[in-house]
Amino acid sequence: MLRGAVTTLLLTVFAAACAPGSGSPPAVPEPTPGFGGRIIYLDVPASGAKVGSEVEVRGRVTVSPFEANLRGRVYDASGRVAGEGPVMVQAEMGKPGPFAGRIRVNGPVTPGTGRVEVAELSMRDGSVMVSASVNVRLGGT
Repeated sequence: MLRGAVTTLLLTVFAAACAPGSGSPPAVPEPTPGFGGRIIYLDVPASGAKVGSEVEVRGRVTVSPFEANLRGRVYDASGRVAGEGPVMVQAEMGKPGPFAGRIRVNGPVTPGTGRVEVAELSMRDGSVMVSASVNVRLGGT
């Protein structure tokens, strides 16, 4: 019941932020715990930061994933995956810890508001178990 109410609230906030004339991209919601209480906190880059051909990502996880590996992605303003790469967590499996990495952007990209995402993927089927993302500004590379 509570999960449905939270989902409805997030969709309402998202719809209001995307309304015509809002003048800014939708806010990225606060991290939501995934399977097993997993949360990814993405500290770098900051929301609205201008990024170039290589994007540094840093943050922390509440539960280190299998093989301490996350997937990093950069999406351009059209929503196309403009870069992807592994991001390593510095913690034993199942323990909290920091992560850091760099994601290379493969140009050209559609300039404007894009998004950087760090996600833990399911080893079973490759689906996203939990993720964190932030809106960034992309130039043409």
